[in-house]
Amino acid sequence: MTSFYNEILNVVTEGLSTLVAAQEAGKTQKNPVSETVFLSAWVTKMIKQQRFDHCVSKTLLQWQKQSRTMGKNAQLKVQFER
Repeated sequence: MTSFYNEILNVVTEGLSTLVAAQEAGKTQKNPVSETVFLSAWVTKMIKQQRFDHCVSKTLLQWQKQSRTMGKNAQLKVQFER
């Protein structure tokens, strides 16, 4: 179970740092809609690349599904920060 928590920490840390880098570069706006769209696309890319350990794959798929069904109300950034 410890590896799951460590891997989730790696996922959210990398996701948030990628988001901040994209915002600083002017590629993504600083609003909930743009942040959710960016993180949703990022999660999908990580799933396709199989970048992280298998233990977090269900969580990534859950976030992907949530962002596709709920849109901006998915609040992925808030979940990542928590």
